[in-house]
Parts: sequence; structure tokens; C-alpha cells
Amino acid sequence: MKKITIVILGLGLLAPVSAHAETYWLVAQVGDKPNREAYVVDSDFIHSDPMKPNAYMARASIIYESADKPDRVAQLYSVNCDTGMMETITSQLLWRHKRVEQVPNMPLQAPRSFGEHQVLKFACAFGAERKAIHAQQAKNAKKAWHKRTPIPTQGQDIAPGGIFATPESLHENGFLILGDTGPIISNFFWEKLWTDGVKPPHSRTMTAEEWAELGRGLAQTGEQLKATQNQAAQTLEEGQRRNRRTAYAVDSLETWINGSSDNLQRQWGAPESAHMAADGQGRYDVLTYRFHTVQQGINAHGGVVATRNYTCTIDFHARSGVIFDYYARGNYCKGFLR
Repeated sequence: MKKITIVILGLGLLAPVSAHAETYWLVAQVGDKPNREAYVVDSDFIHSDPMKPNAYMARASIIYESADKPDRVAQLYSVNCDTGMMETITSQLLWRHKRVEQVPNMPLQAPRSFGEHQVLKFACAFGAERKAIHAQQAKNAKKAWHKRTPIPTQGQDIAPGGIFATPESLHENGFLILGDTGPIISNFFWEKLWTDGVKPPHSRTMTAEEWAELGRGLAQTGEQLKATQNQAAQTLEEGQRRNRRTAYAVDSLETWINGSSDNLQRQWGAPESAHMAADGQGRYDVLTYRFHTVQQGINAHGGVVATRNYTCTIDFHARSGVIFDYYARGNYCKGFLR
């Protein structure tokens, strides 16, 4: 039976840990010298898959000690945290003695090894932590919008939780921060972790064409991740907009979503003010309408005993003439718009 060893080394493990540090993580090390294998995940490249609930894309590398194996394998995984299944989107073998080899992708299946299990576990935990922080930020943004206060930052009241809450919990799960490993991650292992051995020599130098091929593969992976990240950000932004509308949701306003701004002005008249704004998808129009009335309490002698102002201000956001959002604020919006 193959022996499995998890090695946690003293590289600042007890230092404060941020769940969003731009860094590499050692999630598993298996085997004994001279056949050790290390599984490393790049936390900068863990992103939600907007097409699948509770799923993430994660970039990982396997570093090999044995001279009979590749120097390392670079892989892009898609992991499903509900089913515990994973697949590879891209996978490249970086050999010591021959050119880079593109290998067939692994179909969706359960992790094939302890190392892959740790990759899935880390990606799901880190992805969930990032999602929780984004949700808290959205909640704070909603609270700040209604109270007109600055949006709290992560450092003020959003702290990592779960596995990332304490160094002890990281240790228990076998996760270790590596930090900046430099351009070639396998060199880091021989220089910092596997100091009891010597890195096998590379008898072959990659040609310019091979470096270009590797670069194209990485660029393609980067584009896939960028597209996924942009779609996830758009999904998050749409969710934040829905949350901000919740407190003042009025059926008559909701019906204007995806409606025409020209039609709005035909029915409501010209807005009191209008200006341009911008978001991640480009520029859009902001059309502002204000409603105001005063109610007075009159006693039996005709004297005014109380006065109350009722207000509602509504900003409609329209891009290319189509309304995609609104903000309503005031103390009587539902009264004006019922």
C-alpha cells in the first residue's frame, strides 16, 4: 500500500493569514523521497463557474521529485462542490528531456488520488470563503446605500471564516501558504522544501516555438478564466442590484425592468434631472424623478399641530434605451406608487 505523507513546514504558518492573499498554496504532499509529489493550487485563479451552481475553476500544479517523471504537470480543473466531482479543462506535462506535452482532459469523475481530493477540498473551501466575503460586501453596500454611510471594507468587519479562520484550522486540513514561488514553481520546492535532495538536470532546452506554444496554452487558459471571472462578476453585480432594490420593491417599478426609457418618459413626463454614469459594462443614462407632498394635522380650531413631509426619489438606469435597474429612496415610495 502506498504511504501517504502530509508535510507542513515552518514557513510562517503561524503568521496572520488572509483568505485573499495573492499566493500559491501547498495542499498535499504524498510519497517518500525520492518519489515525493506536491500538489499546489494558485488561489488567484479560483473563480466561480457561472454556468454551474457551487462549482469553481482552479489552476493547480503537481511537482514531481523523481527524475523518471515530468518536472511538473500544469492543470486547470473544474470542480463541483455539491457532487464532489472534478474534471480537467487543460493539462500539460512539462518534461525535463522532451517538449511540452498536451494530454487528454480527465472527464468528470471523483478525485483519482488524495492529492486531487485536496485540490477539490481547497478550491471549494476557498471559493466558498470568497463568495461569503462578496456576499457580506454586498450586504454592507445595501446597508450603506440606505443609511448613506461609507461601505465597510474587509479589514473593518469582514474576516475570513471556516478553514481560513485560524492557522490551526489550516494546519488540520493540510494547507500551507507558499507565497511568491517565482516563475518556475518546481525550483521553489528544491530551493526551499526539498533541500535534502538535488533537482534532476534538464537535458533539453525548450525552443522558442515550444515557449510560444506554452504561452498560447497559458493565454487560452487565462482567457477562459477571464471570461468566467467577468461572467461571475456580472452575476454578482446583478445580484447586488436586486438586493438594493429589495427594500423599496414596488410592483409598478419592477414592471419597468427591461422596458423602454422613451416609454417611461411618455407616461411619467420628463425626468427632473438626467446624467450619464458607467459600470463594468459601459455607460448608461440615469433618469431621476422626485415626488413630494406635505401632510398637516389640523385641530378643531383650525390650527396646524403637526406637519410631515412625504418624499420619494427614483433613479432609473437605462442602457441603449432599455431600463435595467432602479434605485428608490424616501419615506413614502410605496404610497406614491401603489
